[in-house]
Amino acid sequence: MRDLMLVDDEPLVLRSLERSFRRKDDCSVETYTNPEEALNRLQTKTFDVIISDYRMPGMTGTEFLRAARELQPRAVRLILSGQADQQALVHAINEAHIFRFLDKPWDEATLDAALQDAYAERDRLMEENLLAGRYRREQGL
Repeated sequence: MRDLMLVDDEPLVLRSLERSFRRKDDCSVETYTNPEEALNRLQTKTFDVIISDYRMPGMTGTEFLRAARELQPRAVRLILSGQADQQALVHAINEAHIFRFLDKPWDEATLDAALQDAYAERDRLMEENLLAGRYRREQGL
């Protein structure tokens, strides 16, 4: 089972995203309209993928995902936004190490493909960390 966190200040957007992802049998979805509550949850549960809206009151998606990265560096992070400008994209990638920037409104096929790519990236990172740990043990480091 994969664990997915969705964060957006618009409940209707969250419900729509949740419906899209709940159809997948291998996906457990938690939704949050408040980024602070989501950060609290990240302290108690591990997530594979975190998708956040870019523009939220009180905390931008970049700020949220930067804080999420500190709590769960192995989670793959994506931003969903209806206002994609080049500067915002570069800032998000540099500040929070965003895996992908998705547009609102989204296309179901594109969103699904992005989630599958994010899961594949998570698997790659976990395998890389496993191999690095094995190498360090073998080398006595």
